[in-house]
Amino acid sequence: MLDRSVEIFLDDLLEFVEDGKVVPIIGEELLRVGQNGNEIPLYRYIAGKLAKRLEISATSLPPEPSLNDVVCHYLQAGGGPEEVYPKIRPILNQAHFDPPEALLQLAGIDRFNCL
Repeated sequence: MLDRSVEIFLDDLLEFVEDGKVVPIIGEELLRVGQNGNEIPLYRYIAGKLAKRLEISATSLPPEPSLNDVVCHYLQAGGGPEEVYPKIRPILNQAHFDPPEALLQLAGIDRFNCL
């Protein structure tokens, strides 16, 4: 059974959604992509590709490096931040994956009109 304050909050939230007054904020936990039959976070996908583009050895990174791990390693090795950003765009442009199911479900809520 829900606490009464939670029930009130959920009722209010549903009213706001119904009125089209809610803007969903998407966190990185919903941004997942398929890779080799597994679903992984988008940022980890980018991190792996970026490490290759920046010629960072996998042995110098954690087993599942974050984007932050890759960039920090590159900067500590003397690379410049202005060299990193241009490498990310082609990674995303060359990627081919379907939107995650959670985002499709969220997009299916007609009250979230983002026009």
